[in-house]
Amino acid sequence: FDHLVRFEKHPDRCVWVYRAGSAEIVRTLRMGHACNRSQVQYRISCAQPVSLLIRPFVTVRDFHSTLERAEEA
Repeated sequence: FDHLVRFEKHPDRCVWVYRAGSAEIVRTLRMGHACNRSQVQYRISCAQPVSLLIRPFVTVRDFHSTLERAEEA
């Protein structure tokens, strides 16, 4: 979170704005209502060429099993 400049919450999306040096990175997250999908969009603004390495964190498990275990506890 060292480079986080701003966070915006809108009814249809959340936006994170990061700044590192002269580069500004805007990440937008949209989640469809009542559907199982998400969209992540990155926009990079910089005077010189830059690259972005994205490593998604995925749990690879069914969320129903988590609910069942929570009910047993």
